Amino acid sequence: MKQVFLTADDRVVVLDVPAPVCPDGGVLVETLASLVSTGTEVAALKEARETDGLESLVRAGSLAVKGLRRLAQIGVRRTWRAMESLSAPADAPGYSLAGRVLAVGRGVDDFNVGDLVACGGSGFAAHAEIAAVPKNLCVRVPAGLDPRQACFATVGAIALQGVRRAEVGLGETVVVVGLGLVGLLTVQL
Repeated sequence: MKQVFLTADDRVVVLDVPAPVCPDGGVLVETLASLVSTGTEVAALKEARETDGLESLVRAGSLAVKGLRRLAQIGVRRTWRAMESLSAPADAPGYSLAGRVLAVGRGVDDFNVGDLVACGGSGFAAHAEIAAVPKNLCVRVPAGLDPRQACFATVGAIALQGVRRAEVGLGETVVVVGLGLVGLLTVQL
């Protein structure tokens, strides 16, 4: 199957990877539409750019000495993330998609094979042909709703949660600062 990745050297690539297996407590979904959220995904790319990875240290020579130097410069958390990026060739962007259920895992009785679902979750609802998603990150799509609209469910839920957290009633007059994807959906709400 094909999946989109962001590489450590700032490239977006499509790679052939093994299809995931259906998880217990989850569903396997064939992606019909996947939402590209430029704000979130550009931020992820920027973070990858800022995390200089340990690859350059390996090429330069003594990993141990330079790794300790790097640890002193940027701290444990960022060094750990950089080390993880060595074992993972790229990050898998995406967190909001709509698709058709291919398989249902043990313990799942909310969904059936063939159901149209909207799915969310970073690390689950990635830009890939097939996604393995926990059932609590899926919702059945109403009949007649196009998957290209249904893939906005996660981002729409984020916008609605912002309205609720602000304790603003739907229909009240407010100012929304920032008209990216989430801001525009908030205005519509």
